[in-house]
Amino acid sequence: HSTSSFKSASCAALEFSGPFRVSFYIMGDLSNCDQIWIGGLPPETDDAFLRGIFGAYGEIVWCKTLRKDPGQKCSALVQFGDVQDAQFCANNLNGNRAEGLDEPIKVKLSPPNSGGGGGGGGG
Repeated sequence: HSTSSFKSASCAALEFSGPFRVSFYIMGDLSNCDQIWIGGLPPETDDAFLRGIFGAYGEIVWCKTLRKDPGQKCSALVQFGDVQDAQFCANNLNGNRAEGLDEPIKVKLSPPNSGGGGGGGGG
């Protein structure tokens, strides 16, 4: 049996001060990551829509739509029940159009509580 703790993704944050604040993260091994961040989703995306699109790629444990501004494309986090399903999506859907979407999306593995491609947080 497995636990839901995520021990293999170590992230180191580096920040530089000055006229511009720049932050970036160095990701560790994501081979056990079961969560993806998806960007470029239609503005009307909600959790039911996410389940309808990405449920075709595997069992979804949970998902969350991340909104910035009304009418703008949004992003989301989706956690799969199987690591291989998340990795398949990251490897095959990034830069491509998933079945049921009209435009290509961005997809990457996202360790829990990382907020993926921007924003978000844990709880």
